[in-house]
Amino acid sequence: MKSIFDRLSLLIKITSVSERRFFADIFKLSTLTAMAKIISIVTLPLLTRIYDPHAFGTLSGFVAMLGIVGAIGAFKIEYAVSLPKSLKKARYLLAASLVISLGVIALTAFGAYYIWPLFSKEPVPVSMSALFIISSAGVLYFRIFRQWLTRIESYQAIGWSQCDQSIVQMVFRIIIPFIPGISPMPGLIAGDSVGRLAMCYRVWRKSATFPILKYIKRVRVWWNILKGYRKHCITHTASALLNELPIAFFSLTVIYFYQETQAGYVSMAYQAVQAVANVLSVAVAHVFFGNITVIFHNQPNLVHGKFIRIISQLFLLILPGAILILFWGPWIFSTILGEKWATSGEYCRILLPLIVSQLIIGPTLNLLILTRRIHRQFLANACWVVSILLLTVIVHIFDVGIVVYLAAFSFCSTAVYLWQLAEIHYATKNLVMSTNDIPNDHKAFQIS
Repeated sequence: MKSIFDRLSLLIKITSVSERRFFADIFKLSTLTAMAKIISIVTLPLLTRIYDPHAFGTLSGFVAMLGIVGAIGAFKIEYAVSLPKSLKKARYLLAASLVISLGVIALTAFGAYYIWPLFSKEPVPVSMSALFIISSAGVLYFRIFRQWLTRIESYQAIGWSQCDQSIVQMVFRIIIPFIPGISPMPGLIAGDSVGRLAMCYRVWRKSATFPILKYIKRVRVWWNILKGYRKHCITHTASALLNELPIAFFSLTVIYFYQETQAGYVSMAYQAVQAVANVLSVAVAHVFFGNITVIFHNQPNLVHGKFIRIISQLFLLILPGAILILFWGPWIFSTILGEKWATSGEYCRILLPLIVSQLIIGPTLNLLILTRRIHRQFLANACWVVSILLLTVIVHIFDVGIVVYLAAFSFCSTAVYLWQLAEIHYATKNLVMSTNDIPNDHKAFQIS
């Protein structure tokens, strides 16, 4: 760990003033992101004693569908905001993403009312559909305004918005179950919806420094500008969907075949460990690989050496926790979260290979875009989606138990991550790059 901080101090000494400012902004963003995650982790033991596994299972399905909505976004027009040199053109792209996202939000209303009951097998209250639409709007508009703040380098506001979300979610989720006359069941989802709106409000306030409505009204102008970014938008929308679909479909499959209670156990097994590990790895993963221009600081570097170094650092950070879960998972979950959550500890053991590989390899996947091998990521994720669909058919035909299904899903998912790791290894083996070699479409995704 000491060597990491030695390299950071050296990097600060040798970079220019503008690069040091950029590095300081990213450090603030990473710190605030970690703070937001810590708030969520600290409140988790309280929430698991207020809500039962069924409520968390419903939330996992809710979040899975939100993940698909977020992957579609405004068809990734928002990420094109970082590409044009002209600030005026970027504003038109921002206006286009705001308008198109309205159509996506309208589609979420259909999904909330008609698609969700197909998986849940339970009637969906109107309030739940309304909350889903609110959360979808919060997700989409936060991502849109976040990319604008990235364009104008207001990273600190992005970090504080995530803290806003965690705090508001915590307050609402704790208070709602104790309000007379209100069912505690939607408490988790209501907290999620209001938290996302709070997060969206801060980035909107920081972004609204010019008359956005004036740019929205000029439909013909932003439509013509948008035509030049069609390939960019289609490519990255497809990539995001293929990346999001396996986990989302997995959550919905568990709900459909094994009901919400088992889905709650699985969701907690997956999210609790991932949240803790993310706090440990956020500085390494986000500062070094999410913003790879800082590493290169305009000097040619052997990419492969830095890739191996980051992988090893992430592995050393996550390994102790993985060992604890492997041997004492049920005891840890029942002690921290409550006795009824021991089953999550058992499931966590089964999903451990997936969680560890996702946490170690996931932050490095941008290198496939950096090395212009996004088609390899497409292929790996497409195979992942097909394998999940085949598993679902097998579960339906042979009535497989949840333990076998989780083990098969963990095996398939880990294999896909190892495949992508091998692709990065061969792509960067003899590669020397500097900041000037980084494709513009990668730079647009550095904070994504």
